[in-house]
Amino acid sequence: MIDWMFEVLTAFKMSEQTFFLAVQYMDRYIAATPVALELEQLHIIGITCMFLASKFEDITPLFMQTVVARIGHHRFSREAILHQEKLILGTLCFKMAAVPTVLEFLQRYLTHAYLAAYPLRGGVQTLTTVSKYLACLQSHHI
Repeated sequence: MIDWMFEVLTAFKMSEQTFFLAVQYMDRYIAATPVALELEQLHIIGITCMFLASKFEDITPLFMQTVVARIGHHRFSREAILHQEKLILGTLCFKMAAVPTVLEFLQRYLTHAYLAAYPLRGGVQTLTTVSKYLACLQSHHI
């Protein structure tokens, strides 16, 4: 599911933070859901988490029509996605920025003053790129 979410968000040119937020929302929702979820529900949960993350993070978010037609391939109705959105928001108590994502942690850590004095071959930009790459790999292999 995470691989597919990464491909979708990359194809629609969403920000890196949108991917990490979507994964975090999905993880938090699944962990906090009081009832056992069916495997078939994973797809609509992933789609809805991408939709929520896009609305929270991107300047031009995904539109509902795009989510239903191009991402969900008409497998889920507009009403089903809105219902799932309501469930996710309620379960997370509307705390959409309560926990920093891996990307936010990396950005904060890599701008720390002691790192500026550390000699790096390729500079901080190379370290940032490699760190983001490893964070994406880690997300894929949870």
